[in-house]
Amino acid sequence: APVGRLGGDEFTILLPGADDVSSLAMAERMLASLLEPVSLGNHKVVIGASIGIALYPRDATNASGLLKCADVAMYDAKRRGPNNRRLYGLEMQDGLMNRMELETELRKAMQDGLLTLNYQPQYTLRDNSMAGCEALLRWHHPQLGFISPAEFIPLAEARGLIGTIGTWVLNEACRQWRAWADSGLTPPRIAVNVSHRQFASCDIADEVKATLQHHGVPPDALELELTESCMMEADVDVVKTLERVRQLGVRVAMDDFGTGYSSLAALTRLPIDTLKVDRSFISGIHHESPNDKVVTAILSLARGLELEIVAEGVEEEIELDYLRDNGCDIVQGYLLSKPLTEPQFQALLTKECMLDRAA
Repeated sequence: APVGRLGGDEFTILLPGADDVSSLAMAERMLASLLEPVSLGNHKVVIGASIGIALYPRDATNASGLLKCADVAMYDAKRRGPNNRRLYGLEMQDGLMNRMELETELRKAMQDGLLTLNYQPQYTLRDNSMAGCEALLRWHHPQLGFISPAEFIPLAEARGLIGTIGTWVLNEACRQWRAWADSGLTPPRIAVNVSHRQFASCDIADEVKATLQHHGVPPDALELELTESCMMEADVDVVKTLERVRQLGVRVAMDDFGTGYSSLAALTRLPIDTLKVDRSFISGIHHESPNDKVVTAILSLARGLELEIVAEGVEEEIELDYLRDNGCDIVQGYLLSKPLTEPQFQALLTKECMLDRAA
């Protein structure tokens, strides 16, 4: 059967004469084949897949329509868990239209400057000072209101928009840092989330270097965050790019630590400075709680590897006390501050600077 690569990790297979039964059977055989371990050097790796199936002419009568239906089915398969397959059905047509409409609105939002950044402060537990902030992308639609990044970021990645959005986020964060500095404030380190697709589609090390120079931002004022799952899937080129980023003096953080499948060997090889513990481990944490031993082990691991550790999603005093007692470096979460608009964050930063000068 003809196989074509659409881009990134997406492929299309054409099966002439296929029907519901034969296409599902082929998908099962493909998944079984992909799940067979493959030898890469001294390691055994397993490749998974999510498969979406659309049939001609039942689902669409042209190539673009057929691809869109298969794309909707694939995302539905992903939502059902890893290594799944899904046949496009009539009940998915609303989903297809919603995705098409959302993509149109997202492109318009990018053109009209409707995307903004919020900033969530991060605090050092040692002395309660502001250590940094995380830049968080926000989209407030004029009619639909707040649209979650969990909804539009995957769409941006799938439609090839994430590179443009990522470039804007990086530029805006650096521009804002310089604006705060020019106002006489002492801006903290800014953490920017970076998609794995950005690493695959451009030389982000050169982009980061040029952006820092353009805005006059010192490299140690910037930290790039990449999720644990993306780090674990990173190929040699991505690791080399991360190394180049660190050579610039920019920090690299592994986000959502604990939700993926990190190995100790991988952690020692990856060019990272910070582990960010996912909030699913922090929620309700206290001595003798279910996650107690897990978080204690993560904190001990980070200290052993000389990595800074940031706990996300801190919402209760008991969680804060636990993290302080166990030597966590930095915390962020609604207990300390929700994500703030630029004027709100500048007001907080001004207050912090005044307190520092008074001390």
